[in-house]
Amino acid sequence: MSNQSNSQYFNLTSDGIGFLNRIRVVKSKKGHPYFACTIQASYGDSGDKCRFDVRVVGNEAKEVFQSLIDTYPALLANDAKKHPTVMISFRLGDLNPKAIEFTDGDGQSRSFATIDARLLIAKSIKVNGEVFHRSQYDRASQEASTVEPQKQEQTEPEYGVHRQ
Repeated sequence: MSNQSNSQYFNLTSDGIGFLNRIRVVKSKKGHPYFACTIQASYGDSGDKCRFDVRVVGNEAKEVFQSLIDTYPALLANDAKKHPTVMISFRLGDLNPKAIEFTDGDGQSRSFATIDARLLIAKSIKVNGEVFHRSQYDRASQEASTVEPQKQEQTEPEYGVHRQ
């Protein structure tokens, strides 16, 4: 019997685009402070929304968030009306659905669904419509989508031809 360790795992990721909200610095009791935020992502033909509560973990993403906060300190303000509009193209990992229950100001019990995740890559960020950041991942995906597919010569007969 072999005593090798097999470190295989499955990684659930999601790529998307959405509005970046509630950017904050979380001061951990045990570790270092980290960035967290909420992404209101769009999906489907009708622009349905999905909420992600994320912790920024990617090294490049951490640097981008620090630069974003340095350039736009109003993002940390409590008054959301003072925040600039921020769009993000992203890759998330470790997705985990959660149900959140709370009591609103009127004493009514409310609930909503969210997905906890880790922000691995900030592919691109736009602030008030202006490009703030584009990563190598965003550039690569744009180049791949603009390259015209080359016509390949057909070396095998079409499917079903062998039955004729």
